[in-house]
Amino acid sequence: MSSKPGMPYIDFYKKHKIAPVSQDISDISKHFARRTALYRSLGLLPGYFKDKALLEFGPGCGHNALFTKSLAPGKYVLVDANPVGLEATRVLLKKYPLETDNYEVVKSFIEEYRSDEPFDVVFCECTLASQYAPVDLLKHIASFVKKGGILVASCADSVSWLGEILRNLIRLLVVDPEDSLGRKLDILRPIMTPHLASLKNRSRPVDDWILDVAIQPILGNLISVPEAITALDGEFEIYGSSPKFLTDWRWYKDVGADKKYNEIAIGLADQNVHNLLDYRFTYPPQSIEINHKIRSLCDAVFMLFKKFEIDGDMGHLRGLNQHLKKLVRTVEEYSPQTAASIEDFTRAVEYYLEHKSFPKLQEFVPFWGRATQYLSFTRR
Repeated sequence: MSSKPGMPYIDFYKKHKIAPVSQDISDISKHFARRTALYRSLGLLPGYFKDKALLEFGPGCGHNALFTKSLAPGKYVLVDANPVGLEATRVLLKKYPLETDNYEVVKSFIEEYRSDEPFDVVFCECTLASQYAPVDLLKHIASFVKKGGILVASCADSVSWLGEILRNLIRLLVVDPEDSLGRKLDILRPIMTPHLASLKNRSRPVDDWILDVAIQPILGNLISVPEAITALDGEFEIYGSSPKFLTDWRWYKDVGADKKYNEIAIGLADQNVHNLLDYRFTYPPQSIEINHKIRSLCDAVFMLFKKFEIDGDMGHLRGLNQHLKKLVRTVEEYSPQTAASIEDFTRAVEYYLEHKSFPKLQEFVPFWGRATQYLSFTRR
């Protein structure tokens, strides 16, 4: 059990005195170009941030904050509860004295943070997914946005994270839970390195990814794009996204009369669930009925994975594999290569159930979903 409800990963970081969320910024211009591209997708041009009051929850080691700091905000507050990450953030921001020194690094759990003044922009990247109550946490984070201000948050659901969930499952099948962290890394590094090498434009070190995703237990819950939009509906309207799935063919005068931004965005998200499953391919929108089936199957896989994590009951593993096989039959109609990748994993699970050893994967290796979806919202 986590010492702080809603923050299970903080216990893992503190226990091992790590902050496995660093990025390769040896080419700082390339790093800044990535961040600029993200902000543009979210409808945020770099010039917008000048002199604004910014709040960031979960800055990790400060690599993304480095870019935000370079945009000359008037005030910048960074909040995290991991002491190793906080120190890394302080060191990094001092190393690159870009544009402004008007920033503050605050040690606090997100749920416990308070401020008398609202902020123009609030960021929360790669923090909501795997929390015990991600929707409640999102609402708390959103409360710090001033009227007319902007919220940036990221989502991950069982479809977009299926690749990560199954790689975490590999950890359960090949390492002894009593092994040291170093021993687990030594076992998983040769397995996961080819997987990560197949991922285009990866910026995280191999060991950091393994520690943060393949070794750290997924104890909490995920949050989908529709769930995030619904949670904030009434006070916030969706503004931008990355990937950019938002399209609106209405005449602007019709929009002014009846906005429906959130309603339309949820419908578009539901029509594009299948495009979260495998980042290698992009397909036209398809029926919500098929996509609901894909989400339901992936949800079932995730829930059985968590049960298997807790008690190691092989019945959960067999059930999980049956859902994966149903998923194969569902997606092979529009994406045979995606189906082949998932089927490769099902064969490996069957081999494990019979021989108690996990074989080398082939077609599954380059299979990754669009793990994280970024959303921006404006507060009414």
